[in-house]
Amino acid sequence: MELTLHKGLFLFTVLSFFGWVLETGYRSVTQRMFVNPGFLKGPFVPLYGLSGLMIIVLHGFIKEQPLVIRFFTYALVISMAEYFVGEFLLIVFRKRYWDYTNDFFNVQGHICITFSILWGVLSVTGEMILFPIGRYLLGMVDDRFIYMAGVSGIMIMAVDLTLTLGVPQAVRNLRRASVSAFENLRSSIAEYKKMLYPIYGTGGASFTGIRKDLFRAVRRTREDIVKSGKDLSICDAVEFIKNMKHSLRDKVFKKNRGR
Repeated sequence: MELTLHKGLFLFTVLSFFGWVLETGYRSVTQRMFVNPGFLKGPFVPLYGLSGLMIIVLHGFIKEQPLVIRFFTYALVISMAEYFVGEFLLIVFRKRYWDYTNDFFNVQGHICITFSILWGVLSVTGEMILFPIGRYLLGMVDDRFIYMAGVSGIMIMAVDLTLTLGVPQAVRNLRRASVSAFENLRSSIAEYKKMLYPIYGTGGASFTGIRKDLFRAVRRTREDIVKSGKDLSICDAVEFIKNMKHSLRDKVFKKNRGR
């Protein structure tokens, strides 16, 4: 089978869906309740899509090898994928979506010898039975449908992943924090104008002296930031404005008292 990009996307989507069906059926029966086996909210288990594509690619290289070689190759490759995906999900979501800790000959609970053998059996069965059927069915389907179905499936999984990771909530929190920071900044600037207007309106030397003091303070702060190598965030800028506001209020008060 010639694995083009659009066929790869289509097969990834289809295999991820059927993997979800297989896992859901197995876990729901063994646990006697409906279980969504994947980390996504929708009916997809991407590990099955990834494993299926790897088997298809491997098959093109080792199809002439003896059955036992193909069996162990498939079992090893899928077990490695299962291990790294399990470790990734544990790091990102702080949760185990499968756990072989109590199974014989397991590695950190991510893989075990029993399921590695099962993956080998399923892979060999798939290449002998499902590959010919899949090749025949793909030949009957229009390429435009394959392309649209594959792209649509990837987009659905991408949106699902975004919602699962909580990205919209994080964006909303960042937006609220930014709006709050800018509101404080605008309020501080308005207070500056209110304090400076009496002196600025006179155009006298008092304003010139205050302006020079502020410029010197800003220059010193900028030099300190450059030396420290620290990036100036919005919150840092707001804090700086607040400090300068208090300093300015003291200077204005002193200038007015001395007039």
